[in-house]
Amino acid sequence: MSENIMPHSQEQKSLLQQNWTQEVFFVNVIIDTQYIIDNYTPNQSKDNPTMIFPNRKGFNPIYMVTSGGGNINSGTDNLLVNAYVGDQICWASQSETSNFDHSVYIYAIHPLQGNVFPLNDIRYCCYNKAIVVPSKKDPTLMVEERRTFPFMTARIEDTGTESYHIWFAIYKREGTNQKLYGYFKQDTTIVVRG
Repeated sequence: MSENIMPHSQEQKSLLQQNWTQEVFFVNVIIDTQYIIDNYTPNQSKDNPTMIFPNRKGFNPIYMVTSGGGNINSGTDNLLVNAYVGDQICWASQSETSNFDHSVYIYAIHPLQGNVFPLNDIRYCCYNKAIVVPSKKDPTLMVEERRTFPFMTARIEDTGTESYHIWFAIYKREGTNQKLYGYFKQDTTIVVRG
């Protein structure tokens, strides 16, 4: 090894010693916006969103599906993922109508303990990417179109259990436009077992 190489910090040394093959886990958060609109009053405070709870029959209007093989509880609000320290989680959201009638967007992720991902290093990312969609006249003819994909993202810093709140905004269709209905949050859990 050359002596001209700058010394690494202790954190960098620790990262270099790991057998690093970083993965990205996408968590698609599907929210039944119509249920929330029917059962919760509008809330215009983005700093104090209304908590959403399962109803008395156990119905929860929020569930998550995650990428990656071997994950457990996909389709619930409490995920168990086979992720490792250094992997990344990206949360995206959509309504039960794929944001057609009502739209929903996650605007914050708040870990309650900071056990798995950091309390102050969850970021908003927005990507503009080309995808293929069916043409308007023929569903078998695909055309390329650019779309914007918003995510909240965090790096996994440890294995274990993390309780966290997802903060999201719902936009309700009124005629041809969608207008802000309110700000809400959901209490969720993720278990990273590595």
